[in-house]
Amino acid sequence: MRLWTALFATIAIWACGVAPTLAGGSMAIRAARVYPVSPDLPWVIEDGVIIVRDGRIEAIGADIEPPADLPLIEFPDASITPGFVAASTGLAGRHSARESVGAGYWSLDAFDRYADRRPILAGGVTTAHLSPGNNRLLSGRGAVVRLASSDDEHVELDAAADLTVNLTSDAYNPPLLVTPPLPPSADQMIMPSRPQRPNSRIGQYIALKQAVERALSLDPIDRTIHEQILAETWSDGFVLRVNADRAADLLGATAFLQTNDRAGYLVGGAEAARIAGRLADAGFPLVYTVAAPLRRAAGDLGPSREALDPSVEDLSALEELTLAIAPDETTRLEDMRLAAATALRAGLSEQRVLEAVTRTPAEILGVDDRVGSLTPGLLADLVVHSGHPLETRSHVLGVYMSGEEAFTAPESNATVVRADTVWLGPDEYLSGGSILIEDGKIAAVGRSVPQPPFARVIDAGEGSFVTPGLIDTGSRLGLGGDRTAPDPNLQLSKLFGAAGPEDHRVARAGVTTVLVSSSRASGRGSQITAVKTGGSNRETRVVADTAAVYFDLADSDPEEIESRLKARVQAGKQYAKKWAKWRDDLEQWKKDREAGMAVDEEPKIEVVEDGGNDGPDPITGTWFASITGGPLPEPISGNVGLNLKGSQFEGKIVEPAAAEIEHTIRGTLDGTSISGLIEIDTGGLPLPTFEGEISDEDRITGTLSFQAITLTLEAERTDRSAVTFAVKKKRRTTGKNGEPLPPRKDDALEPLRAALEKRIPLAVRVRTPQQIKAVLDYLVDTEDLPVVLVDAQAARVHADRLKEKSVGVVAPRQIVRQEQNREYHQASDLARQGVRVSFQSGAADGGRSLPLMGLFAVERGMSGDAALAAMTQDAAAMFKLEDRIGSIAPGRDADLVIFSGHPFETGSSVRRVIVGGQEVR
Repeated sequence: MRLWTALFATIAIWACGVAPTLAGGSMAIRAARVYPVSPDLPWVIEDGVIIVRDGRIEAIGADIEPPADLPLIEFPDASITPGFVAASTGLAGRHSARESVGAGYWSLDAFDRYADRRPILAGGVTTAHLSPGNNRLLSGRGAVVRLASSDDEHVELDAAADLTVNLTSDAYNPPLLVTPPLPPSADQMIMPSRPQRPNSRIGQYIALKQAVERALSLDPIDRTIHEQILAETWSDGFVLRVNADRAADLLGATAFLQTNDRAGYLVGGAEAARIAGRLADAGFPLVYTVAAPLRRAAGDLGPSREALDPSVEDLSALEELTLAIAPDETTRLEDMRLAAATALRAGLSEQRVLEAVTRTPAEILGVDDRVGSLTPGLLADLVVHSGHPLETRSHVLGVYMSGEEAFTAPESNATVVRADTVWLGPDEYLSGGSILIEDGKIAAVGRSVPQPPFARVIDAGEGSFVTPGLIDTGSRLGLGGDRTAPDPNLQLSKLFGAAGPEDHRVARAGVTTVLVSSSRASGRGSQITAVKTGGSNRETRVVADTAAVYFDLADSDPEEIESRLKARVQAGKQYAKKWAKWRDDLEQWKKDREAGMAVDEEPKIEVVEDGGNDGPDPITGTWFASITGGPLPEPISGNVGLNLKGSQFEGKIVEPAAAEIEHTIRGTLDGTSISGLIEIDTGGLPLPTFEGEISDEDRITGTLSFQAITLTLEAERTDRSAVTFAVKKKRRTTGKNGEPLPPRKDDALEPLRAALEKRIPLAVRVRTPQQIKAVLDYLVDTEDLPVVLVDAQAARVHADRLKEKSVGVVAPRQIVRQEQNREYHQASDLARQGVRVSFQSGAADGGRSLPLMGLFAVERGMSGDAALAAMTQDAAAMFKLEDRIGSIAPGRDADLVIFSGHPFETGSSVRRVIVGGQEVR
């Protein structure tokens, strides 16, 4: 029984090997455009879906809901076609046998089943005819195979598809033929070599006629292998594949086929256009081979008037033929798509050319029941193109064979965005523009930009309008509703990692960058950070750790504004002066070394004394302080000396004398509130901070915080006298080679140094005309610092001055307000007066409403381009970020928004958003 079971199993396996069942993948695939190339389906299916089960197409259409049990693969900008069918290739090579008539040769025997076909798949070719060669009159039998990326996926569609006849000069003058005696014997003499036909046009037909007649007339036992195969194939009505280029040979081929009542087709056809009518009447299909020199320069044709010109000039006459297009044997098969594009330029229609590389060659080769179109029931051999399949700038992104991935384009860092209109600035529009994005940056802008191989192409579609990403200049994104006043050393950028749902909600509205600040600002200034609304990590998201220093003076007495700001500015100046001196010393040290001058290489140490400052109550004096709670086993108490100057105070712990150098107290007095930090060596961790309230009884109650620990702070003033103290600090000022060492970095003063060096602005929140005047008088006129006013409801009073001094205004969240019983739109008014403005949401994900704010501003009289500039290039320029964001120009970050029209036209909407070169889905 086991013997019979094994026998039946062997027979079953053998049967499956003869007629294999092609298993395959299952999936749903969606693309912007699908070209089925099927007579039963629309020519183009927009937003098409193809359902594939077990390697075959189950359904195709535009209104198909992808089944839940299948993986969905989406290509929102790509085109899908059937795999290309190359009806003429040199993949099997030409055999070198001497016989002029060699019907017994099989091209499939010379096919390398283990070769890497990915370069060919990258050209979109999934099915290929294997030719036995064109250098002999009758060179053998061709085959049709499917190509894949690994050896076990090659599938023979037809192992013996046709018999190849070559009516070209390449087959003329074959070598002399020697027939050795079989079996070899001393009794049989070796006959001399004999010539073979053809050596002329007439000779080829004579040779064919004689070969066929001899093969049919001989007894099978007397036939050679070639005669035996020729007799069998001729008797069976085998399809003849006839290679011919010249008009005379093409006509001779049709006459030969008709006279002998043979089925067949023509290959080559260089001069077919000259006799297209006669070929159409004959009714034989033509595989036109394009000999375009795509990878080399064309050679000389020579002086002969009979030289065959391989150039493709006009193929429109071939429209009436059953026509396939393929590269000739001198053109690499991976260039088949470009060969087809050459035919398109030569007068054939787009539909005719695409049919000529898919369905028509499949029909000619007799395999259209399996490949060649995207018809339900056929094998799911699909090609995904980055753009139109016949466009020269388009590339193959992927190939699926039997529904399984056979080729995926190498990952590219390039994307090309094409749109009807690209907005470059007010009244500056680029029609039919393209933008090349590489590595997250804009690389080129123009009507025609480079398109690297395998670059993703986003065709924004009809009516599309591309702008820079919008900028929200007053956001609370990522702060989680926190309303505390951040210390000046706190960088809000540290709060951001990979973009989440809240960020994406803002991004999908077209806002690609937000300037994040707390709703409150420290009296010593808080930092504003610029962050993108898309990105996978902090590095890709943060535009500027510190985009501005933020002061909130909206509730301040105008008479006190200068003094409040002056203390911080002067502290910043002293700090910046140290860094400027270090840069000068470093530059001089480098020059001295380059000049060969001797330098003092002994490290230097200096002692710096910070003298005490006299100051008025309510804080100057000696305080007895006590810290309790948390993990402390018992209270820690001691005397602290404080001196106030302006709104800033400094001090030290005077008893117990724990450490004269390390413990320095710095803080800010704001009314009765104090806040600050203790400068202590924490090993790289953030410094301890404190805050509290001063009562009328000279008492302070508050908290001291370090990491996650919060302790209770209480203090009572015991002496109102000014405390004179000197905090001694020792530090090295030069390295071991005498190189000047930089000053100690003060994270609380670094933002001010950047502002004093005019790398970032000071953003000051004000309301009244008097407050605005005080800020302009001191910060702009006296200190010559870059300033941005936030809210500044009374800005129109100083509009001329704001314009003259290039001071921008972040418009209030309230778009329209009542003034003197009339509606007033501040952004529109200031913009018309030449003042640079921007918009803010003032909320976490409220940036979603920014486009609506612009729409309303336009309705209130602001021009559409002015509103767009306010949300892009002007916003970026106000915060000195224009070298990265706010405009579409080479070198800028690839932050783009694709609208269906001008953003502030009625009915326009956001279609797509790109942040840092990556689309936000």
